[in-house]
Amino acid sequence: MLGLPYANPSDLELRTRMAHLDTSPTAFTGQQLYEAKCMNAVNQAIGRVIRHKADHAAVILCDSRFAAGATDAASAELSRAPVSKLPKWMKPSLDLSRQDYAYLHLKLAAFCRQHNRRTIAA
Repeated sequence: MLGLPYANPSDLELRTRMAHLDTSPTAFTGQQLYEAKCMNAVNQAIGRVIRHKADHAAVILCDSRFAAGATDAASAELSRAPVSKLPKWMKPSLDLSRQDYAYLHLKLAAFCRQHNRRTIAA
């Protein structure tokens, strides 16, 4: 996934809902709604790839905002980073490194070997 699928901030319905939340005595703010809608879309996309526990798929989230200052999965959980809102079952296998394509290629090849899939060509 490239980027974060935030809703259009100019959408009148969204702006109205956010304004209502910001003025109501709820603990949920308009900004939290905006972020929740984004992460719901991310989690739905991941769910379309991995549908049950026997599935194996590599999910690549290409946006530095996913980690937002976190150096590992534990520190991401403590932050407001979008990665902290990913499904719990994904967290043990998260790699928050910001490496180049060669590193990603090596990790994908290792993943394919681990799951007895055909390795990707260099």
